[in-house]
Amino acid sequence: MGDFMLELDHIRYTVDGTEILKGISTHFEPGRLSLIIGPNGSGKSTLMKIAGLEFSPTSGTVSYGGRTMGGRDREELARTRAALSQNLSLPFPLTVAEVVMMGRYPHFSFKPSSRDHDICVLAMERAGVAGLRDRNYLTLSGGEKQMTQFARVLAQIWEAPPGEPRYLLLDEPTTFLDVNHQHHLLQALRAIAAGNVVVAAVIHDINLASQYGDFIVALHRGVRVAEGTPDEVITPQIFQALYGMRGRMIKNDDLEFPLIVF
Repeated sequence: MGDFMLELDHIRYTVDGTEILKGISTHFEPGRLSLIIGPNGSGKSTLMKIAGLEFSPTSGTVSYGGRTMGGRDREELARTRAALSQNLSLPFPLTVAEVVMMGRYPHFSFKPSSRDHDICVLAMERAGVAGLRDRNYLTLSGGEKQMTQFARVLAQIWEAPPGEPRYLLLDEPTTFLDVNHQHHLLQALRAIAAGNVVVAAVIHDINLASQYGDFIVALHRGVRVAEGTPDEVITPQIFQALYGMRGRMIKNDDLEFPLIVF
């Protein structure tokens, strides 16, 4: 399993003299859904961008499968690693099917194969946007755009050569989604992770994190304040340390998972 992990080692990130991340070390393993929580300005999105190689850290290392980027080819990595950012805009009109096909670009040179088309259909079905395939992406609602982009990144890492790891990184993937689609997406992420995929996402909803997360990383002001299982991290004490609010945990036989209320 160590050969497949995504590892962040003593990550620091400074912008205009302000240290955004202050020596964060953590790791994301295949087979579990890893979620990053914390208040606004805690460095969650910056950490995800560094993990996804969109930003370079001021210091520290990012390793995929035990190798830093000095030992990895970016084109090769693009076939097994996909990232969903908060930016859903496109400058020109494309159909939903065409946007999803963008996820297959690393897998062909000139023309998509029948297998590429089949994977896009499967990804759209998994994301629940198959009925939108011929719609102009620019006319979609925020939630529909979010699920279309989710289908795109699914298509990108739908399959990998035997023995190759896959990585899926998502920055606030539940933004714009109604309650039903939030649960649909997180259930899909858990199923994907169970297929020996490294899945890590930034999420704001603490109760969703408690319900679906296997491994939680809590950040505050650029520092990792806790990590572990939901029971270890999502506690009234850590909740108050993160958000400055008093919360209490509700646990009873009628609840499938503990709830934080305040």
